[in-house]
Amino acid sequence: MESEGAFQKGLKEIENDVVAMGGIVEKAIERAVEALKKRDLALSHKVIADDAKINQQRFNIEDKCIRLVAAQRPTVRAFVRHGLAVTVPSTHDPVELGQLVARRARRLSADAAQRQQMRTRGPALIDGRGAARVARAFKRLAEARHA
Repeated sequence: MESEGAFQKGLKEIENDVVAMGGIVEKAIERAVEALKKRDLALSHKVIADDAKINQQRFNIEDKCIRLVAAQRPTVRAFVRHGLAVTVPSTHDPVELGQLVARRARRLSADAAQRQQMRTRGPALIDGRGAARVARAFKRLAEARHA
């Protein structure tokens, strides 16, 4: 498991990458609008070609996120061992992921003791906004995959 400092450094690096990519996207949008206004076919082809580079940057950022989260895996395992979390195996197929989550949710809904244990022990470990952050992260990931 990475130290908190290394984790924060990794987050900052990802944040910087996202900001840099945002600047590149902003310029690409400006060039796309210019190409439309001027009906400049060559510029529009350049914008399209540069879009592949932007996508590659996005994939690189996603990979960094996955590596950063994977480095936290021992913490997740410890939470599961202590009954504070339920894990879902990773998959890149959204349908399969949905099925896995549904199976885990059904198991959890049938296990009142585990739900009670998570309900009583979990809040002491989080700031109360974790679920919302995770939901936003999943939403952004889903939107990015469909973009």
